Amino acid sequence: MQIQDYNQPSAQTPIDASDNSAPGLDTATARDLELALLKAQIEHLELVVETARSLMTSNQDRLLRRLHDLPREMVALTARMNRLDNQKSVRIVA
Repeated sequence: MQIQDYNQPSAQTPIDASDNSAPGLDTATARDLELALLKAQIEHLELVVETARSLMTSNQDRLLRRLHDLPREMVALTARMNRLDNQKSVRIVA
């Protein structure tokens, strides 16, 4: 796994689509460019998933505990909201 400082420019500079002097772009069609863009987006998403999996593995216990606790917190908050709504409706009626 390679770690990169994203504040520094990448060693590999992206090809400027408006630069027709770049190899292969003089004959590239809009479809070729679109396919290249889609491939780059897929590669980006694969990296995002790989990063998420890595983080999940390293923080698995904490994430699973949080995943287990969060529904209980939501139920408690919902119950408190319902009590507040009931108190407000009682005040309005009285």
